[in-house]
Amino acid sequence: MTIIKRLCILLVVILFMPSLASALDRQDQIKIFVKKLRSMIEKNILPIIDVEFHHNGKVEVERLISRMDDNGVALIWLGPNEKLGSIESLKMNEQFPDRFVPLTVHGDGKGWHSSDKGFLDDLARDVRSGKYYAMGEFEARHYPSNTNNRDVHMQVDSEAMQVVFGLSAETGLPFLLHHEAEDALLPELERMLLKYPKAKVIWCHVGRNRNAAHGKNFAMLQL
Repeated sequence: MTIIKRLCILLVVILFMPSLASALDRQDQIKIFVKKLRSMIEKNILPIIDVEFHHNGKVEVERLISRMDDNGVALIWLGPNEKLGSIESLKMNEQFPDRFVPLTVHGDGKGWHSSDKGFLDDLARDVRSGKYYAMGEFEARHYPSNTNNRDVHMQVDSEAMQVVFGLSAETGLPFLLHHEAEDALLPELERMLLKYPKAKVIWCHVGRNRNAAHGKNFAMLQL
């Protein structure tokens, strides 16, 4: 099987989900994504798809696109923060349909970490709208880093997380999970994977361990 066929199959599996939007519109958009991948492959460039872009409204789009071209990035899964809301990714996709894949809002703000009902209701509405191709990144265990100082833990089997897992299982949309593979934290995720076997979970940073003393049962990079 050629690399083009493999990429096309991957896109169909991830992107062609049950939708309330018109099938033609969605298929047309997928054709645009595939065309972008093909164009890079024909130039002997292996296309990269960045699935974890956090959009805070301060993006210089022209500079971002230039950097995408410089680094062989074909598509970006663009997830807005809570302030912008999911609709921002639709706006960006309308302007640049061959660059940005619309995602729902990320779960990394006050609404998410307080399990705000309004935030969760809005998320459910967006996911079921059929307008988005994936859900954003939802924080479970998050340590401070060089980009932010959040030191938080939303248990993976919490009520809010069950909303996310349930929506993924219901609609087939994948979502990103920010979690640490620590001995005490792995059971949270294991319980949810057993409870929601149809949920499509992309575990971000799984090969990294920010707290080596807490992770002995899972071999990880010590960063």
